[in-house]
Amino acid sequence: MIPLLLLAAALGAPPAVSVDTSAMVGGGLAEEDARQLRRALLVRLVEEGYVVAPSEGSVQIWLTVRPASSGWSVEARAAHVYSYHVKSSALSVLSLEILQRATMALDGAREDLAARIEGATSNAASSSSSLSSDSVVDGVETPGKRTSGSTWFVGAGASAGILARSGGVDPIVQARFDLRAPPRIGGRVQAGIDWSNGSGPLSILEWLAQIGPTWSPRLNPSLTFTTGLLGGILVHQFRYDPQDSGSRIDWTFAAPAELSYRIGWATLGGALIAGISERPRDHVISGNLAWHRGSYYVGVSAGLGVVL
Repeated sequence: MIPLLLLAAALGAPPAVSVDTSAMVGGGLAEEDARQLRRALLVRLVEEGYVVAPSEGSVQIWLTVRPASSGWSVEARAAHVYSYHVKSSALSVLSLEILQRATMALDGAREDLAARIEGATSNAASSSSSLSSDSVVDGVETPGKRTSGSTWFVGAGASAGILARSGGVDPIVQARFDLRAPPRIGGRVQAGIDWSNGSGPLSILEWLAQIGPTWSPRLNPSLTFTTGLLGGILVHQFRYDPQDSGSRIDWTFAAPAELSYRIGWATLGGALIAGISERPRDHVISGNLAWHRGSYYVGVSAGLGVVL
């Protein structure tokens, strides 16, 4: 029979976390500093989608912050234990580091919980014995003790960079919305705009709208690699003068390759872009080529995102 806590998580209830910071005062922090750090930690848990357990019986993940040799230990425990060491430093730096390490540890423990749900659903008896391991690791899962699985991820972001095609290099800005399901497969909707000028008063504006599947393996609790195949349309608009302007629509495909680093609810990322559009675009004025861009393109971008 599946435990009630696992069943609740399987039905979409946020993981319940027990937070033990009772040793912080004895470890060298003033009582008021320890109180403020605990308050900041509880706020971070709510932002990350966790619930502080009202009673011991409802706990799914145990989070402990306690003094350790030359610093502090941040530990999250589910089926396995995720433990990080934080060096002693100024209170402002120490607080940020503890919050970040707590988030990373909880992310790993949350994946353990998802894996346990999956195993319990398919084979409750065998998963119960195999997932009760007390192995301790330093921020990564114990090899051979994990199954695939992660929580749902919803994110949005914006980036800026350059787009290179035969004929020139243009600035580009993009906005995206990501949805990722266990374990690594997801989808992305994104829009972008690039612009440039040709000879004389010729101005060019291009809009891109794309959608498609993505694959996002996590390289560590904070670092994620994302690639995929996005397809959509490219709207090419030009203006020479009020009597000479217009637009056309082409199909376009792109394959991003990006790295994103999560810091709490925020992400920092960089990406390489490679793609193709239906046709080259050329503008000829008085028999002379005034502007040209080829069908193939590559680009680089950097940006910020949020976890919703």
